Amino acid sequence: MLCIGCGGGRIAADTSGVTKTPRQKASVSDRSETSARRFLFGVNLAHVHRRGHGYGSVVSRKVKVRLKQMGFNAVAITPFGYQSSATADEIFGYGDVKGKTEFFSGTDPTMTDEDIIREAKDAHELGLVVVLKPQIWSRDFWGGVEWHGTIRQKTRAAHRRWWESYRSFVLAEARLARRAEVEWLVIGTELVKMTEGDARRWRNLAREIRKVYPGRLTYAAHWDGEFERIGFWEVLDGIGVNAYFPLEAPDTASVPDLVRAWRPYQERLRKVSEEYGKPVLFLEIGYQANRACWRRPWEYEIDDESEGDQAKAYEAFFRAFKGERFFAGFFLWKAFTDPRDRQARGRGKFRFLGTRAEEIIRMYGKAG
Repeated sequence: MLCIGCGGGRIAADTSGVTKTPRQKASVSDRSETSARRFLFGVNLAHVHRRGHGYGSVVSRKVKVRLKQMGFNAVAITPFGYQSSATADEIFGYGDVKGKTEFFSGTDPTMTDEDIIREAKDAHELGLVVVLKPQIWSRDFWGGVEWHGTIRQKTRAAHRRWWESYRSFVLAEARLARRAEVEWLVIGTELVKMTEGDARRWRNLAREIRKVYPGRLTYAAHWDGEFERIGFWEVLDGIGVNAYFPLEAPDTASVPDLVRAWRPYQERLRKVSEEYGKPVLFLEIGYQANRACWRRPWEYEIDDESEGDQAKAYEAFFRAFKGERFFAGFFLWKAFTDPRDRQARGRGKFRFLGTRAEEIIRMYGKAG
């Protein structure tokens, strides 16, 4: 049975037959098994790239307390690896001094493995499930023409070099995931061209990861068909989707209109879930405070601000997926480790904290 948190609400973990005293510490596999029996009401927590304001900071813990009070029971930590261009064949980890491919112009000195371990520890102390979701970033992505899905190499030799570099990066993240005792690891995010016809490499990578990390694995597939083309779901524990599905509904659509507009996508998701016998997780879903934001939810630009439409889109999502037996949960995009920092302020940040959407999210989060 695929039901993880049947009925669309969270369920208590089944701990029958397992007795832990306060001195006993749950293993990664224990935590992962527990998370598999919970509906994940989660959020992507974005790192603010400034020491003392990002992962592992006091201010980040305060944000997680607020999120917990809203009803969230899971967070995704999203460290980046960097490559110099969309066609580069080498990936550098955050803080890698030889990389020279920093978030802005060099390496990223604002994040360390110890910061991520502290972030996960803080989350666990608050009772939150933790997903480690490493992603790739390049300066080429700033313009919007290039993105994760256009990462490709110019020659077969460069493709092999990229794969070996990516393998090293993800295995390092897998070892970090074990140290941080996170429940889920995402082995790739929207690498559309890298998953085309390359299922064997991804299967082998998943098998290697399982040798060093005992938790659960998934991949964050792009909404526009990649999730249906992936050929390696059988070696993972869940079907991950970044769910920026455009809803065919008018600008004046009501919540019931938007719920109906979700149905074709729900059928496609259900079909893949049943084919592989795996639950679906939305590893990203979010809306801007933009007029008719459901039409093109991936867009960062806000040209006609509307907190009301943002709230309406979230409510329709919650209603549409309540009770879906194939659906294991979601992670909203996004909250920041320091909402008051300049990197988190302004338009076009997919923010929901402090907006009308927060009220809707809190209502469904607290309803359980």
